[in-house]
Amino acid sequence: METTIPRRRRARVFSLAAVIALVALLLPATAAVVLGHTPKATLQCTNDVPTLQVDLTSYTESLTNLVSVTIDGVNDPTYFNYDFGSTFDHTWLLSPATSDHTATVVVLAGDDPTNQYGFSPTFNLSVPPCQIKADPKLPTTPSAGGWLGTMLNDSATVTGGNNPIGTVTFSLYGPGTSCDSDAIYTQQVSLDEGTVAATTSPGFEALAPGTYEWTATYSGDDYNNPASSGCGEEAVVISRMPTCQALGTCPSPSPSPLPSALPSPSVSPSPSPSPQIVSPSPSPQGSVEAATSKPRVTPPPTSSMGGTAGGPSNGIWFVLLALAGLIGSILLLTPAPVQARRRR
Repeated sequence: METTIPRRRRARVFSLAAVIALVALLLPATAAVVLGHTPKATLQCTNDVPTLQVDLTSYTESLTNLVSVTIDGVNDPTYFNYDFGSTFDHTWLLSPATSDHTATVVVLAGDDPTNQYGFSPTFNLSVPPCQIKADPKLPTTPSAGGWLGTMLNDSATVTGGNNPIGTVTFSLYGPGTSCDSDAIYTQQVSLDEGTVAATTSPGFEALAPGTYEWTATYSGDDYNNPASSGCGEEAVVISRMPTCQALGTCPSPSPSPLPSALPSPSVSPSPSPSPQIVSPSPSPQGSVEAATSKPRVTPPPTSSMGGTAGGPSNGIWFVLLALAGLIGSILLLTPAPVQARRRR
């Protein structure tokens, strides 16, 4: 006797099978929601620093869960195919902050190897520069020139930079050449962190006369652009030593006398002018002439013996008058001769 399933029962069986199949399909997703799988990765500027953050939580610890990180095209040697268990949380601070960066984070969950439910995502991330490079200056100071055989050196300081590191390259060009030619001396000096000055040592011995030119170039680093001194800004002149100086036969200059305190000049009375014979002149009587520094009165010309005294001519007249008076007195006092023999 053939048994048959009623239609209603058959419909119930099909409905139950469909429910079971649906539950089987939704079970992983439901389990994921219950477990809270939360893959997350970001690459952004944090306090002016490029920062990569990867946070994977609530994965099934009993399964193999892997993460691989690649930064700027280079696989991270520690976190590539790394088995993190149920939780992974790590941060990378990328350098330099003045460049753009890329990162790739690949997650492989043991309960979703094909990323059917979003538990095994691949993050392709990028960030632009978080900082702008500084533009430092490079002032330089060459050593002084001198005679042949002088040691030439140069020094430079990186100013206006952002904690500069790197190197400073010094180049020296000889007489008759240019900065486009080959340098006759070069030296590279490293800048340690916190040091901004560099100096050549022991330098170059100048054995030819002429003008030497220094240049200095700062290499720059991740946070500072390169800088250099210009050609012609550091000229040094070397001369030949005079033969007598080389032989030590040049006369030494006599030392200048030291200034001594001079006594203050004493004021002496002006000597009185000696008497002078003044010749007659057509100037009116009593006129004042500036024959010396002091004015004097020129006596009028004498035309008779009755002139006024005051000069040598007047003295002669006085002498003559005195002689005349003496003679007259003698004559008056001399008795007249007696007329003898009047009786005869």
